[in-house]
Amino acid sequence: MMRSNSVEKMNINETHGGKCREILGLRGISMDHKSGESIVHVLQDFNASIGISEKVALIGASGTGKSTILQISALLERPTSGSIFINAKKANNLTDDEQAKIRRDNIGFVYQAHNLLPEFSAMENVVIPQLIKRIAKTEAENRSKELLHAVGLSHRLHHRPSQLSGGEQQRVAIARALANKPDIIIADEPTGSLDPQTANVIFELFMDLGSNFKVSIFMATHNLELAKRMDKIITLTP
Repeated sequence: MMRSNSVEKMNINETHGGKCREILGLRGISMDHKSGESIVHVLQDFNASIGISEKVALIGASGTGKSTILQISALLERPTSGSIFINAKKANNLTDDEQAKIRRDNIGFVYQAHNLLPEFSAMENVVIPQLIKRIAKTEAENRSKELLHAVGLSHRLHHRPSQLSGGEQQRVAIARALANKPDIIIADEPTGSLDPQTANVIFELFMDLGSNFKVSIFMATHNLELAKRMDKIITLTP
C-alpha cells in the first residue's frame, strides 16, 4: 500500500513569468480496490505537479502504485477520490467522450510492451492516431515520416513490428505518442524490457525529443541512474 510520496527537484528549466506552467496536476489522489470482503488502498493522498517541458521520473518498489498513477494521469482509470488537472482544467469528472478527446489531443502514452498494431507498418502505426483526430491522410503521412526520421527509423517506414527489434519497436511507439502533438508523454517503464545499452539509447531519445518537441515527460522507471538525469524525481514509499 502506497502511503506517501516525496519529490526531489533536479534541474527545473523552462518557466513562464517566473513560474513553471502546470501541464499535469494530481491533487489528493486515492485509489481503492475491493478484494473479497476487504478494501485494498492502492494509493492514498498522492500529489504531483508537472510543468511545461518538464521531465519527471516516478520511482518506487513494485506494488507501490506506479502504473496506477500513470493510468490515472492518462485518464485511463478514474481515482476513488482526488482531482486531475490537464492544462489547468479539471479532467477526472468529465464524460468518457470528453476524456477521450483530451487523451487524443493532449496526452501520448508509451507502454513497456510497445503495443504496436502488428498488421500495420511502422508508418501506419504513427498515421492511425492522426486519422482518428481527422487529420488529412497526406498530412498524417508527412508527419509520420518526420517523426520516424527523428527517432532514426527513416529506413524502416514500411516494416511491420515483427520485422523490427525491441528497441526499434519502442522508437515507433515513441513516434506514435508524439503523432498528435501532445503536451505530455506518459511512459510506463519504456526501457524495462530492453538490454542496458538499448535502454540508455531509448532514454536519451526520450530526453532529446522531449526538448526538441517541447513536450513534458512523466516516466515510471526502476532505473535510478536514468531517473537522476531527469528534472525531478517523485519517489513512492510504502
